[in-house]
Amino acid sequence: MEERLKRVSVIIPAYNAASKIDETIASVLDNISAEDELLIIDDCSSDETQGVVEKWLGSQVRYHCLQKNSGGPATPRNVGINLAEGEFISIFDSDDLMYAGKLDIAVNVLSSQPDLGLVFSDFHVIDEDSVVVEEYFLSKYDFIKKIKSNIQKNHCVIRCPQGLQQLAKANFIGTSGVMIRKSVLDECGTFDDELLNGDDYDLWLRISRRYSIAFIDRPLHGYRVGHQSISKAGAVRLGPSKIRVLKKQLRDPINNEFSLDIKRWISKNYALMAREFLYDGAKKLSIKNSLTSIKYFPNYEAFKILAMTIAGINLVNALKIVRDRAKNFMKKTSV
Repeated sequence: MEERLKRVSVIIPAYNAASKIDETIASVLDNISAEDELLIIDDCSSDETQGVVEKWLGSQVRYHCLQKNSGGPATPRNVGINLAEGEFISIFDSDDLMYAGKLDIAVNVLSSQPDLGLVFSDFHVIDEDSVVVEEYFLSKYDFIKKIKSNIQKNHCVIRCPQGLQQLAKANFIGTSGVMIRKSVLDECGTFDDELLNGDDYDLWLRISRRYSIAFIDRPLHGYRVGHQSISKAGAVRLGPSKIRVLKKQLRDPINNEFSLDIKRWISKNYALMAREFLYDGAKKLSIKNSLTSIKYFPNYEAFKILAMTIAGINLVNALKIVRDRAKNFMKKTSV
């Protein structure tokens, strides 16, 4: 195997990131050592991203622009991985902020335990002005709360296949908080570039099938939430990719609980699409997705959307008004 020249390769996929990437690059460069490198992969931006990046270029900072926009982050991430010379890969979003010590801490954990496939850390949520609006984001997850009691030397190992079992319940891994061994990507594959979104979750699931993972109980980056956040895009746009990721897991479920958890998530995504189709006036698609949601996992939301689609939103809303008025009347008369 060819000897790698670097310790860590930080890969930033960027698309129309001119407004925030300057601050992001500065935060990364505050962390890298002489053994590290930063690769910025521009997904054919139409703004001034290249101009902003150019002032940072040097022996440790490389820039590569794709010839055409790929439509999602997977392709630029993979291009960066292919160009990377580091033993460890750190994927970092173009508008997030890296906190002091992130790379060193993650490298130390991975280096001390060769059986780990990846490590991930807690993070803060920041706004457009880089102000923290939510601390210790991962602490809201029940599983993370539970493993915090087993923290030793700032991290906790999640043995295989426990990580996979828990990821079926929720994706608690933030992309910018992850560091992966390059050799693990060579074995498990990189990001699925046919997915518009959910490519990161898909990779975490594949890695956690084969390797133990570790949680670092410290916020090591700021995750920016703004008006351009992909999480705010519509269910109809994002749902198909999410469902594809989840259905892949049903090809080889590790147990009945895992299968049921995956089916719940598939069902929820179909229900979300059904609701969006309903309010867009696409009744046939709303009915189809409601029924598919129910097929995977019977749930109140899908039944409600189905009823609203068949009966009509106006009728359902009118019945709700009558119901609420009746409740208020009963409260007044009971006093």
